Amino acid sequence: MDNREFRSLLDLTQDKIVVVDENGTYRYANAATERILGYDRSAFIGTNVFEYVHEEEFEAVRSAFGGLINADGDRTGTVTFRHRTADGSWVWFESRMWSRADAEVGGYVVSSRDITAEKEAETRRQETEDRLRQIAANAGDVLWMFSADWERLLFVNDAYEDVWEMSREELEADPTRFLSGVHPDDRDRVRRMMER
Repeated sequence: MDNREFRSLLDLTQDKIVVVDENGTYRYANAATERILGYDRSAFIGTNVFEYVHEEEFEAVRSAFGGLINADGDRTGTVTFRHRTADGSWVWFESRMWSRADAEVGGYVVSSRDITAEKEAETRRQETEDRLRQIAANAGDVLWMFSADWERLLFVNDAYEDVWEMSREELEADPTRFLSGVHPDDRDRVRRMMER
């Protein structure tokens, strides 16, 4: 396979594949770079990767890059960060880099997978969980969740201690501990309901 065929193959990949030198300057970028980031490749090549990294991940990316280019032997490293696009928005990448520069390609090969959708879904899940925890913390009713076998307490809100007059730690140690607060005449019925 000649160099032109190899580059054509790289252009068909979904991931952004680039070659950078020891300073982080882009020396090659495949077609996915244009698709994902919106930059014209001819203008993009020659710029520096660190110009595009979000400030919150800048130090982590700089450290991971420096650690790999100064590493002894062959190693790979992975870092997750936001990369600025041509329209000023951000794309989340999970990037993997090899510690050995390849003389044939003129630098270090970095493969980056677009994980923006996954990051956004993770953020929505976290926001939903935070809202539910706020609601549960302010509810006067006891809200709790146990594993299906009732062996593990998954969640209980603060109202438990006021209503049951037992600590949450006691309930965590023994998820059936609350049964001691149930009237003796009702305990069997509650146990049957738990089993169902």
